[in-house]
Amino acid sequence: MARNRVHIHAGPAEVFAVLSDPERYPEWVVGAAGFRDEDDEFPAVGSRFHHKVGSWPIGLKDYTEVLEAEPPDRLVLKAKARPLRRAPRSGTTAGAASSAYAGSEGDSRAK
Repeated sequence: MARNRVHIHAGPAEVFAVLSDPERYPEWVVGAAGFRDEDDEFPAVGSRFHHKVGSWPIGLKDYTEVLEAEPPDRLVLKAKARPLRRAPRSGTTAGAASSAYAGSEGDSRAK
């Protein structure tokens, strides 16, 4: 599985704010075509936001679910884009379609 690590010139709270704002999902996820809706409790564990992936005529409507949330240090997301396979669960320092991890440099949870 590929993993990406990106250094961002911002603190964990600033990064978490972007990653936990589903309307900004298309800004940092390659292939995301738009935001549709979110659960009222987002980004609580188990909550979801709904998005579009791809473009016409093959655009798909699907969702991303919160697996772990420890504001402002950790946010793990599971993205789906049916009928494609579910993105694997993983962690990154800044963000990926499969999941996102916001944390301080040197944090042992960053993989």
